[in-house]
Amino acid sequence: MTAQIGEILSIDQQQFIIAEQPLHSYFKSLNHPPYFTPPSPTCWRGYYGKWELRNDELYLINFKGYLDDLFEVELNYIFPTKEEVFADWYSGIIKISQGKLIQFNQLTHTSIYEEDILLCFENGKLIDYILHSNCTNSEQEVKI
Repeated sequence: MTAQIGEILSIDQQQFIIAEQPLHSYFKSLNHPPYFTPPSPTCWRGYYGKWELRNDELYLINFKGYLDDLFEVELNYIFPTKEEVFADWYSGIIKISQGKLIQFNQLTHTSIYEEDILLCFENGKLIDYILHSNCTNSEQEVKI
């Protein structure tokens, strides 16, 4: 099993790698979702998304996907005439890990860092977030 390349989330001009794939739920909602070809063993989903949190809303701001023969497509392939897209289809949690690496599991390619920020979205809007310390096993809820 090869570790997969994460998507990028930009918050206040700072970039974070995330394991979540907000486009996945959009593709599941389509009658005929696009099929992308994996460009490498590190990206079995066949695409990369770049996201931005702006005014508590999640936007897809960049996209690169690969079709047969690794023909490269951009955002307008899935959203014609759009330069960015408000992710109103996404409801779920996006985890951002921060701090020093505490533990790495070679078998599952999972990492535990000192702290996690769990961003909670409903229809593309940030509704809450939780700061979680992996050092003390305590969880602190922060209201926005």
